[in-house]
Formats: sequence, C-alpha cells, structure tokens
Amino acid sequence: MNEVRCLVISSSIDYSTDYVCLELEDRGASYFRINRDQLLEYKITLDVDREAMVFEVAGRSYSFSNAVGNSVFFRAPTFLRTCGKPYSLEKQVYHTQWGAFLRNLVLFDNVMWVNSPADTYLAESKLYQLHVARMVGLAIPKTFATNSSKIPLDADMYAVKSIDTAHFATPDLEYFAYTSAVPREELEESDLSLAPVCVQEYLCGKVDMRVAYINGKLFPFEIRSNGEGIEGDWRKTRKEDLQYVPVKLPAGISEKLCALMRELRLKYGGIDLARCGDAYYFIEANPTGEWCWLQESTGVRICPSIVDALMGGGTQ
Repeated sequence: MNEVRCLVISSSIDYSTDYVCLELEDRGASYFRINRDQLLEYKITLDVDREAMVFEVAGRSYSFSNAVGNSVFFRAPTFLRTCGKPYSLEKQVYHTQWGAFLRNLVLFDNVMWVNSPADTYLAESKLYQLHVARMVGLAIPKTFATNSSKIPLDADMYAVKSIDTAHFATPDLEYFAYTSAVPREELEESDLSLAPVCVQEYLCGKVDMRVAYINGKLFPFEIRSNGEGIEGDWRKTRKEDLQYVPVKLPAGISEKLCALMRELRLKYGGIDLARCGDAYYFIEANPTGEWCWLQESTGVRICPSIVDALMGGGTQ
C-alpha cells in the first residue's frame, strides 16, 4: 500500500490544481488527487478510530493518515450551488453525501489544510469577512444587506451585488449577476422584497486589485484597461482589454491583510481590494479563488508558494 503525504481534493477540470500537482511531481512529493466529479471511480474507506483513510483506484491502494507533516489541498466550495438545475435522485444523493463526507475530513486535525472546509465555509460569508476586515483595521465600503429600497446612505450612486454568488438557470438560459452601479432613483423604485441584496457606497475612480495570499506571502496585482482603472465590475470588460500589473502594497496594508487571513484561518485566499488614490478598501476574500490566470499573464510564480505551504515551508 502506498502512503501519501499530501491529499489533493479538487475537480478534474480545475486548471489551478493541475499546476499544483505538476509542482508536487517536480519536487518528488508523495500525493494523491481525488476529483469530486469522479468519486465513483474510487473505493474510499475512512477509519474514524485510526484517523486514517484508504482509497483504491485502478487496482492500486493508497493511504492517508492524520499525521503531523501531512497536508490537504482542499479546492472546493462548501456550499452546493445547483444553478437552478433539477437533479435526479441519484445525483442528489451523490452531491449531498459525498459533500458531507469531504467536509468531515476535518477530523484530520494534525495536518496542514489549504484550506480547511470548516474555515472555507465561514470565510465564504461575505458580510462576516467585512466584519473581520474592519476589526483588523482595514477600510471597507459602507455596506448594508437589505430587502428594502430605503437605504440609510445618502448617495447618488450605489454598488449593488448579491450576498452570495448569484448563478441561476432556466431551461433555456443561465444567468450570472455581476456587481452593478445603480443610481439612487432606480434603487428607490426597485422592489427588493423577494431577497436581500448587498448595497455598498460606490467607490468613484477606483483601481481594482487582486491579491493572492499564501501562508503569509502576498502577490498583489492591479487590474487595468488601457492602463486605467475600470468603472463598475471589471469582469464585464473583454479579456483582451485587461492588464494585470504586479504592484507593491504599503507595509501597513500588507500587515492588515495578513492579520485578516489569520483571523479567517485561511492559508490561501484571493483577496479583492479597491484603491482610491492612496486609500485601500477591502472588498472580499475568496478562499477558493483563482490565481493561475495571474501567473500565466504576468509570469509571477504563485504556485510554488502554495506547494511550499503544503510541504511545511513558509510561515504565517
């Protein structure tokens, strides 16, 4: 039986995980990858008493134990988002029960998690993130979660977005809700009673930033179009018109971001900031956010720091 030191949990189509696995292979690390969309290919047994797991695939057996020095790269959301698609009974059983099984791997409490399902679950709550960010001294936009159009914020324009990822589907179409700039008059005339939304002060003249955080290291980038900041949600801009520029953060902001991630107990996160002149606003941190597009477009090597964390290197 092959004993593995690093367990990788992801999906078969996750490009970022491919990078991590290639780096693990280059370093000769002992790892095993489990893809959430291919779980029927494995035979997995978790021994709760021994705090060990055995899995068989293609006639070979592997084991993973709750030992100091072992690690788990857990790249999976903890909320099941069905996008409005109806699931068969079999798929409902598959998704709910395997999801619960993978979350229960938190019993491996001696290993290095990047990131633990429990910490990922809590950190996926955007309003809680803002609370912690404010607590560690980061500036945040004035924020309200409400299903009322009467917002206690006097402004001509608001930034309105979903409280959780808004991905919906009908039999014919799929929808994704971006952050929208909404004039005051339009918001006051809107009926929000169906569900709460997140309403924030609109940051004029902002420059969007993405900061990849790995175990105490920060890789900050500004997101620009034609060398300038982008009004509204930058994800609506054509990819060909976007530039990702490595930058340096002020020491005070870096320290507060590291403090934030320690409070959230995250070893990795994709942090979104907005810079308005010399002011930096925390927007959100995605515990399963993408990073390989930044590495590919800029040449800045982010992946090695992730593997350093998995192999016990670096400090937080």
